[in-house]
Amino acid sequence: MVISAYIELPDNVQLQHVAEVVGRLMGGAAVTTRSTCSPEMAEIVWKGGTLKGWEEGVLYYHFEGTTPELRRLMMPSSRAVWVAVGTRLVDFFGGRLTYREDQPGGVYELPAKRDEANCPEDDRAWEILQQRIMDEPPLTAKEIRVCKDLAAQKL
Repeated sequence: MVISAYIELPDNVQLQHVAEVVGRLMGGAAVTTRSTCSPEMAEIVWKGGTLKGWEEGVLYYHFEGTTPELRRLMMPSSRAVWVAVGTRLVDFFGGRLTYREDQPGGVYELPAKRDEANCPEDDRAWEILQQRIMDEPPLTAKEIRVCKDLAAQKL
């Protein structure tokens, strides 16, 4: 049985920015996004990352979340690497990470960042967001180890 982690992000995030952060977390991977047969969902696809065992992959991104405040959702398997990714995405954008859907509790949550931080519309704020993305370091083995106890799947 696959148990999912829920990574819920605020509705003021843009798919491309989330994809770029995922690429950074996976070790500077080249990232693309593509549509799926479902209009409520897209794929974040990365290749060429340096994170061992995660050099390439796909993450499904849902445009309809679980609450009006958290409208962007990813539900990867509850593995240490995804708990670490979810933690860092919540740190970056705000939102909520539920480590595993099969147990109550186990939630990491931060308030959504303001629109100026997550979806800027002027030049300076946009430059700041781009710099934040570029400054985001790859996941470390230590971060993944720390998340191993939180994950449902111990692979």
